[in-house]
This record gives sequence, structure tokens and C-alpha cells, in this order.
Amino acid sequence: MQKNDAQKSYSQEGDLQEGGLQEGGLQEGGLHSGLHSSVMTQEVVELFAPLGEGLVLDATFGRGGHARALLTHTSCRVFAIDCDREAIEYAHAHPFFRKCAERFAIAQGFFANASELLATHDIHALDGVLFDYGISSAQLDNPERGFSFQRKGPLDMRMAQQGESAGESALEFLQNVSLETLVEQFRKCGEKKARKLAKTLITARQQGRLPQDTQELAELIRNTVGGKMSGARSAKARNTKAGNAQAKNTKARNTKARNTKARNTKDSATLAFMAIRIAVNNELEQIAEGLLQADKLLKDKGRIAAISFHSLEDRIVKRQFALWTGRRLDEPTPSRHHPSKLDIAYLDAAYNDRQLVEGTMALEAGALEAGALEAGALAAEGLEAGTAASPPLRPDMRIKQKTKTQTKTASIARYRCLLSSLQRPQAREIAENPRARSAKLRAVEKCPTSRKNDLPFKPARLVA
Repeated sequence: MQKNDAQKSYSQEGDLQEGGLQEGGLQEGGLHSGLHSSVMTQEVVELFAPLGEGLVLDATFGRGGHARALLTHTSCRVFAIDCDREAIEYAHAHPFFRKCAERFAIAQGFFANASELLATHDIHALDGVLFDYGISSAQLDNPERGFSFQRKGPLDMRMAQQGESAGESALEFLQNVSLETLVEQFRKCGEKKARKLAKTLITARQQGRLPQDTQELAELIRNTVGGKMSGARSAKARNTKAGNAQAKNTKARNTKARNTKARNTKDSATLAFMAIRIAVNNELEQIAEGLLQADKLLKDKGRIAAISFHSLEDRIVKRQFALWTGRRLDEPTPSRHHPSKLDIAYLDAAYNDRQLVEGTMALEAGALEAGALEAGALAAEGLEAGTAASPPLRPDMRIKQKTKTQTKTASIARYRCLLSSLQRPQAREIAENPRARSAKLRAVEKCPTSRKNDLPFKPARLVA
């Protein structure tokens, strides 16, 4: 099916309600699944439709919204994985996926272990990979999973459940974590009172008063960092009579008050809950490793699309895609958006590429100084004169001279961007599904010249 056919099918069927994307989860068989709508399904279909009958890995099946859209509106075959047992049971019980058995299969596991998992099914190469990070609405709305503080539930927060290499629960994490680790985790997720909150939790643990369920934890967090709208109340308290007398513009003051209130409508327990969930599931490490696994499995001209929902996820995807597309080769700097321990994974993944860059720069420098390509090759590689062959020039290599004061930089484009910029959901989708408002989509395509066995190669041309 061509791309135009995919677009036409969407215009005829709206948001795929005929295909069942808007339906609630199966209630039969005891499966707990709330209403869940996968985000940006139209954009995903348009990205993967050109792959024809290629094999696409849905690395985060959830409730199958994206897999269902791909099976309905493209000719792709889909292999899905998910670490949640409920998602696997949902797929096996759903009549749509049973009907598509010739083009669809699913297995339980983590996408960070995709190579090993797919090898057990005799799959060693892929045409496309889709990541949809975060938790599904079905997980969030099930109080027994412990992801939400809106309802009382156990402090679990594990995406994989018991007996599935799930690791420790949120309660076990809080029982064992050190003060400094907890402070760093809260800071990384943007909690301004990270140390105060961490100390409160450690003190409660030492005194045997550690919260045992989601609502107890949320209440402790609110009491420590402020209430549900603590920022707005604090702003109101600071707005004294003296301050009002000094204000020159009543309209401006009212506008500022409305903006302050809007910025502080988020529940003060949100960031702390997210920080604990990320730590329990090792989400950032999983994302970084999952991208590297996708790179190893992807064929030439294969595509990777990633949907993230907060800056921590998106920063990892953005940096990795930038590295692959040759737009950034300097070492990532630690920050709350990009944990320092992930730098090792990035540096290890890009080691060969940087070696190629350094070799190319050395070759180019030698060629410029000696006035001959052979001299540059001898200087950089230590080869004997006349023994090195002259392979064709690699078109994906480029070296730029930005200014007289800036040093020469080199870049290897192993992928190309499929989207001109970060893509967000359309206004209509956000109106119908408010949880889609924070979604961000990035996509890249693997260049045919990205194979590592293309070496040796000549130095790149200088680009003005």
C-alpha cells in the first residue's frame, strides 16, 4: 500500500474508529484495560507505509493501537513486544489480532533485549522499529499497578509484573535507596525541593512511617513540597497590600496572577511519582539501549520512529538521532535531562564512528600539508607507500570549516531525518485525547552507506 492510500484511508475513516482504536479494553477473561487511544497513529502509518510488506517491530505494544493501525492501513508485517503480561494476554484474546495471525506475532520481553528476543523467533533484521515510551492509559487507570496517586493502590509501579524479571517494586526501592541517590533522582525529574523531599522519605523510613500505598505517599509529598496548588497560594500570599499599591497596571497584575495559577495547577506529587517510576523500571537506560538494539537490527533504508512524552525521554532520542545523522559528535554533557551514567552507553555506541571521524580528519590534514592523498594516508594509517588501494569516496562523509577561529569538525551521517523538525499531535487529536498533548515524534531512516564494512575509504572533500 502506498503512502497516498494510507492518507486516503484516514480521511475516510477519521480516527480509525472502525478499526477499533477508540474502543475500550477487553473486559472478558478478567483483563483490566481502561479506555486507551494510541497517540499520533496517522503520522505513524504515514511513516511506515512506504516500507511495503516489510517487517516492523512495535517495541511497546501496550493495547495495540499502533500495531492495529499498521495492520489495517499498510501492507507491513508487525512483530510486537511488551514487558507487561496483561498486554500479551490482551493481544492473544483480541479477535482483530487473532484474525491477522499471518502478519502479526507478539512476544513478552523488554525492548532493551530486542536482539536476543527476536533471535529466538528466527528474526535477525527489521525494516522498521516503533517506540512509544511511557505507560499506557490501561496501566495508569488500574489502581492495582500503583502508577497513579488518584486512587489508592499498592506502591508497585513496575511495568513488568511479578515473576517476569520485574525487579523491585516502588516500595522496595524506597526501602533500600540511599539519600543521595534519591536526591539525584528527584532533581533529574525537575523536583525543586529534591533534598527536602528525599530527607523526609528517609526519615520516615528510619522511624518506620514509610508510606505503604499511593495515596499515603502522595500526601507525604504534598505536605513536604506544598499542596496541590502551593505555588499559586504562595504567590497570593506574597501579593501584599504594599505590593498592590506599587503595581502600576491592574490588568498586567491580573494577567500575571492567571499565568501563575496556570503554571501551578499540576499536582505537586506528579514529578516525584514520575521520578520513582523511572527509577523502578530503569526507563532511561532501557530507552538508550533499545535505540542501540534497533540500530543493530535495522536494514538499509529501514526506519526508526520514537514517541516520547517528557523531556527526559525526548532528550535521549534527540541526542542519539543527532549522533546518527551526523549533526552532533561531541560527547554528551551530564544534566538532569541526560543522566551522566548514560554517557558511557552513548560513547560506547559511537566509538567506531568517532574513530572513523578522527582517522578522516588526520588523513585530510596530512593530505593538505603534504599536498598529496598518499602522504595523508601514510601519516594517518602508517601504511607503506604504494600498498594502499584507492576505494571510492564515501558520500556520507563531510568536513566543514565554519570560521577562521573555529576548529574543523567532521561528521558521519549514518541516518537521515524523516521529519524536518519535532512533530507534535494535531489540535484535533489533543482535544479528543488530552493525554496526547505532551507527545513528541521523531523519525530517522538508515542510509544505505552506513555499513561498517565499507572501509577503507578516502578522505572526504572539504565543503565550503
